[in-house]
Amino acid sequence: HSLIEEKPQTLYTEISVPAGQMTQIKLPDGSKVLLNSGSVLKYPTVFGTKSRDVSIDGEAFMEIAKNPEKPFRVTTNKFSVEVLGTTFNITAYSNENLSNVTLIEGSVKISTDNNKNTQKIIPGQSASITDGNLTEIAEVNTQFYTSWKDGKIVFRKETLEEIAKKLERWYNVEIKFADEDLKNEIFSG
Repeated sequence: HSLIEEKPQTLYTEISVPAGQMTQIKLPDGSKVLLNSGSVLKYPTVFGTKSRDVSIDGEAFMEIAKNPEKPFRVTTNKFSVEVLGTTFNITAYSNENLSNVTLIEGSVKISTDNNKNTQKIIPGQSASITDGNLTEIAEVNTQFYTSWKDGKIVFRKETLEEIAKKLERWYNVEIKFADEDLKNEIFSG
């Protein structure tokens, strides 16, 4: 007669933000997450004993509650970010090749290539990840990356096609180009 110990099943909450909207949520540990339009955040209703794990498809501004005993991990479809307590912006839409992590305060560790490559960044830096590979770390004006949370859309040397994608998500509209050549025009503003 043997007893089989059943593990409690982890229950998840999934927050899906429709195009044209934003939403703010508070996680079970007190961390705050502001989700941009067209984003999906999935997290356990109760965090594990060793770590706090969430996944995102989209863009989020996160203020993570400090807890050195339980690192906070954000997983995307191409890379992951480990945090102890920090404020950062992450853009990782699964239907786009380019992602980035911009650090406002604290420190984060970015892991790519199935955790083979890890890189720490410091406040004021933004890491670009292209198709799952860390391609650039640059000193940036962090406001450029976080302006969306204040209701602003900012572009710097982006093609009209890239801008159109953002506007489609932002306003929940479809933009069609009458002239395909216009897609490659570059704008800032």
